[in-house]
Amino acid sequence: MDEYLVDVLIDGDRETLKSFGNSIYAIIDSMITLESVEDVFFVTRTKDSQTWDVENIDLVRLRTMRNDIDPNALAESLHKITEVKH
Repeated sequence: MDEYLVDVLIDGDRETLKSFGNSIYAIIDSMITLESVEDVFFVTRTKDSQTWDVENIDLVRLRTMRNDIDPNALAESLHKITEVKH
């Protein structure tokens, strides 16, 4: 799990949040679930300073799409995933 710094807009002010996840997708998903986050500008993975410009992301649309996911169906699907050992 990696540490990320996320440049966001909260209550009209630009803030930097610290978040942890396995991918940029997990970080964006966590920002989608935080209703106080009004916008996301940049995400930086601290271990290698990799930065993503996500300023054009449509949080309203993504929140709507995420709310359309049936949590029970998602849980059932995830329980079917098995670990692959190398």
